[in-house]
Amino acid sequence: MHRLKTPCVSLGLLLIPSLLYAQASITGIVRDTSGAVLPGVSVEASSPALIEKVRSVATNEAGQYRIENLRPGVYTVTFALSGFSTVKREAIELSGTFVATVNAEMRVGSVEETVTVTGVSPVVDVQSSNRERVLTAEVINNAPVNRYPSFVAAMIPGVNNSTVDVGGNSGSPTTGGGALTVHGSRATDLEMLRNGVSISTVETGSNTQGVPNMAVFAEMAVETATVSTEERGSGVRLNFIPREGGNTFSGLVISSFANEGMAGNNFTQALRDRGLKTPNNLKKSGEVNAAYGGPILRDRLWFFGTMLYNRTQNWVAGMFVNRNAFSPSSFAYDPDPNQPAFIDVLTRNAAGRVTWQVNSIHKLAFAYENTYTCQCSTATTAIVSAESGLPQRYWPNGGWNAEWTAPLTSHVLLEAVVYHRFINSRRTHPFGLPDVGDSIEDVFAYNMDAIAKNLIGVQDQALGITHHASTVSNMRNKSHDSPFRVALSYVTGAHSYKFGVSDNIGGKQNLVMNFDAPYSYRFNNGVPNQITMNATPFLQFANLDADLGVYAQDRWTIKRATVSYGLRYDHFASSFPEQHIGPAPLVPNRNFTLPSTAGISWHDISPRAGVAYDLFGNGKTAVKGSFGKYVEGQALRGSDANVIFGDGLNPAQRVVTTANRSWNDANRNFRPDCDLLNVAANGECGALSNTDFGSLRPGSTYDPAILRGWGKRMYSWQFSGSVQQQVMKRMSVELSYFRRAYGNFNVVDDRARSASDFDVFSITAPGDSRLPDGGSYTIGGLYNVKPAMFSTPADNYITFASNYGKQFEHWDGFDLILNARPQGGFSLQGGLSSGRTTMDNCAVAAKLPEILTGLSVLNDVNAGVQFPAQYCHEQSPFLTQAKFLGSYEIPKIEVLISGAFQSVPGPQLIGNFIATNAVVLPSLGRPLAGGAANVTVNVVPPGGLYGDRRNQFDLRLGKVLRFGGTRTKVNLDINNVFNANPVLTENTSFAVFRQPASILPARIARLGVQFDF
Repeated sequence: MHRLKTPCVSLGLLLIPSLLYAQASITGIVRDTSGAVLPGVSVEASSPALIEKVRSVATNEAGQYRIENLRPGVYTVTFALSGFSTVKREAIELSGTFVATVNAEMRVGSVEETVTVTGVSPVVDVQSSNRERVLTAEVINNAPVNRYPSFVAAMIPGVNNSTVDVGGNSGSPTTGGGALTVHGSRATDLEMLRNGVSISTVETGSNTQGVPNMAVFAEMAVETATVSTEERGSGVRLNFIPREGGNTFSGLVISSFANEGMAGNNFTQALRDRGLKTPNNLKKSGEVNAAYGGPILRDRLWFFGTMLYNRTQNWVAGMFVNRNAFSPSSFAYDPDPNQPAFIDVLTRNAAGRVTWQVNSIHKLAFAYENTYTCQCSTATTAIVSAESGLPQRYWPNGGWNAEWTAPLTSHVLLEAVVYHRFINSRRTHPFGLPDVGDSIEDVFAYNMDAIAKNLIGVQDQALGITHHASTVSNMRNKSHDSPFRVALSYVTGAHSYKFGVSDNIGGKQNLVMNFDAPYSYRFNNGVPNQITMNATPFLQFANLDADLGVYAQDRWTIKRATVSYGLRYDHFASSFPEQHIGPAPLVPNRNFTLPSTAGISWHDISPRAGVAYDLFGNGKTAVKGSFGKYVEGQALRGSDANVIFGDGLNPAQRVVTTANRSWNDANRNFRPDCDLLNVAANGECGALSNTDFGSLRPGSTYDPAILRGWGKRMYSWQFSGSVQQQVMKRMSVELSYFRRAYGNFNVVDDRARSASDFDVFSITAPGDSRLPDGGSYTIGGLYNVKPAMFSTPADNYITFASNYGKQFEHWDGFDLILNARPQGGFSLQGGLSSGRTTMDNCAVAAKLPEILTGLSVLNDVNAGVQFPAQYCHEQSPFLTQAKFLGSYEIPKIEVLISGAFQSVPGPQLIGNFIATNAVVLPSLGRPLAGGAANVTVNVVPPGGLYGDRRNQFDLRLGKVLRFGGTRTKVNLDINNVFNANPVLTENTSFAVFRQPASILPARIARLGVQFDF
């Protein structure tokens, strides 16, 4: 299949090109002085941004014209017609997908006469229903924020980033940089695109790998809502438009530096009283980013290249080096107060691009990029000790892409783009211990040695700390994929038709392994109570056979109204080759081969439509509305809930690979005096929670109806309405309403157990003034399986939640956005965003109480914790954020002042209370099944409590110095100007309720320089 598909892809690239993705347009109507429309007028758009210099069309019988496929830049539009004076309109600024309406009035006169019309570039897009904010390279470089895409995008109102950055303290990560969401979207709906081709990893689909270098790009367009059928999802879309060079040699160097001596102190007594031992703060950070480009042949061949070096180290809040890390004789958590823990991220990147204007029509571009990153280690947190957080290196990690664009006529525009990417990520062992080899045999031997040396990880419930060694299975990954897109666009004055196809094929290999012992311990305040066993190591493989999208759309202008409508077909297909699963330390007799297996084969049709109306016909007021269906993101491994159709579907993962057993450790020697290979209760160990551990029996089976067919994929409908008004020259305000509703929820039904196989009980929340109404309220709807059913092997069946009852989730909210185009050194954008989430799965949980264990709390993960059924209807309050980003360069003295302000809600609070048998017994009437010592229950109602609001203000002061043809800007950034210290994350264990796990880093002064030449 793959042998046949690759040449087909190559042939498609040669034969079926497309319109350049996500580029701007100029449109309008040409009339004479009497108001009559003028057909046949030659309209030319020229700009230094175009290597071909000029793009031209002619007006239709209604006097309308449209010029598509325009790169970001400043344009001059010229109107010419025999018998009329030529009209020229200058300084039309384009960025992103903005549609600039430029009308013209021509009077009878000599063609040699040129009338230059001065006017302000439009700021209101009266033709597009999309919601987009464009951040140019100048805006990004002037902002006192981390230049990595996720952190810049997070400055847009409504966009949420799970990672908080102060003064670049997060460095330049190769993966992620935070999960971006908007208007209730999922993190898996995030799409990162380079000229319209996905650069998100084939493994998770939501993170990107290898794009930390913003000097590669001329601008970044951030879409938060769209009616375009070119993309499948409705989350945040970041589209990067690359630099191409130009007819003039030019370059830049950006450098910055800060260390802990330049950081303030925001560690207060109040934080100490809440249990924070030390704050997280910057240790050291430095960056050098250089770029250079220019002509190889003027007007014909351009080049551009760039390099980046970034290294950032941060102290971890409340975490110290554990004196007993990897100790063979002691499992006590013993932090050394003289050795605070820190995390370390190093990134090196190099990229190059060549653009070739073959002739007046055809343009080719070739680019290559490679990145090395060491996250050494980013897994260390206030609740994960350094020895339990594994470093990860990415190398080699990069790819190449090729592009072809061809405006064949004034009506037909063509382009093709292909991208090939390769990713290698390698988890390594920290602290100089011998690293694990890459073969199954090497890992097996290493695990056995770790058992002998007592390298066994511990998760302590009361402390909320993971320590001593690694506790989780992880992977070494290799993946490759080749996304591409092709399309055809036909443009008339009133219509812009577009037909296209995009696809991606690839594959991955994961070595699933434990880096220390293949089992871990659970303690409660130092007392052992449970063992978690893992049937690792093993290799797993997966193929992405199709991530296909085919679309057709039209943008039709009818007088003042522009209607956008289209239809998109999506097809996602995966498969798994033959895989061998051999012995592992805890399953020494395992040995079987899994045949090649089909995975997902989903087909979906998504309609989308929108209308934009020029209310008064002057291009200053637009009323917009839209609706559309969007499918949820999916990838080979998946992330969050989508793992169930990624790795969860892989036959190599569907074998039961993990199980728990109680452990009393009566003699306190911290070794399980039992036969771990015996699934029955013996010695100090209780019965294994799943007797199929390590066996051939699948851990889960899937409803065939959920894996294949039409309309099976999870989706959302999004509706929006807005009014955008120009309030002064170059400034507009937009008020928008959004609603998102999800469908096609899935559920895991353990068919070996029915609702009658569980006993229902309740507990009383602790009396605590920090809980709603002081606590002491009843928490009901808790379930515990009956003892006779405890060891019954699970028979998990994955199907639609609708088979068991109604389930819904929706988000409603508003945005108020201000946008001012840069002028005279001034730029400003920002606004307010507010919304709330409503969820309900009461009907489903009543029939399947097993789904309540580990259920997310308003989409916040809370693994392994009992979710009370009484909270099955969840609703957050309206959560409001305010964000502004602006800069001003004072003329004459050439001093830059720029600022970034964010005010965002604090984190939702969770309090996981450990209910012992003594607490449970009065209601349950018996001890917990399977000899369990306790059950963990969240005692905070969903959306009931939120943490500290984050108010963060960052400032930059820069002085411009000129030497000959060069421009040097010396910057002083003051990040977190007011030295705020809101708590960002809290320990979820109720034993340490409201104990901070991290706070906003203290004020940081950062020195920087930007050298333009």
